[in-house]
Amino acid sequence: MRFFRNSSVPEKAGIISIHLFNLLHAQSLGRVFLSTFILKAIKSIHTDN
Repeated sequence: MRFFRNSSVPEKAGIISIHLFNLLHAQSLGRVFLSTFILKAIKSIHTDN
């Protein structure tokens, strides 16, 4: 995090916002993946029975 101390305030804000956006994006992708995985599991259980 050496570059973080030398950067200006707008740069810091931009870096923080990018990190937050990446975190939120990863979480939403994870939710989509989980929901599709759960739906596939439910469908496979129903077809087995």
